[in-house]
Amino acid sequence: MSKPLFEKFADDYASSRPDYPDDIKSFLFNLFDVDSNSCIADIACGSGIFTQLLSCEQNIGCVVGLDCSLPLLVAGTRYFKEFRFKPLCGSGEMLPIKSKCCDLVTVAQGFHWMNRRKSLAEINRILKPGGGIALIWYRRKTLTEPHQAFIEELTHKYNPNYDPKFMDADYVGM
Repeated sequence: MSKPLFEKFADDYASSRPDYPDDIKSFLFNLFDVDSNSCIADIACGSGIFTQLLSCEQNIGCVVGLDCSLPLLVAGTRYFKEFRFKPLCGSGEMLPIKSKCCDLVTVAQGFHWMNRRKSLAEINRILKPGGGIALIWYRRKTLTEPHQAFIEELTHKYNPNYDPKFMDADYVGM
């Protein structure tokens, strides 16, 4: 992401974005055999809402939250009482993580901001053999409400990488 869009509202972003259900963490940890020796990278983590879920209440070897916005990462450290993951500045296109060290890479609500080809190459570089990737986002499938159409319009305006069909694409082939 080239332009700072969320920095001005970093504290509001950290305190107002919706949480994720605990079931997502259980599902991913079971699917990818995450344990106390595992390393997880959550890319485009913003203030760390999903990253915090991944790192709390279970001993994980390492959970890193990466975002290109230092103000968002700092806002997350202020908002979360027990900040259990390591915040790191970085983008999906150039990850400051050594090769073949992650068991799981997640991107919650942020993959549409990234250059897909470069980011997937970087994710592949940092994943251990047999590691997994989880792309997570909320769906705006039907835009019947005026506020949904407005959000879609803003997303198109400020995010040149946005593709509305992206949420329905089959990612198995990636």
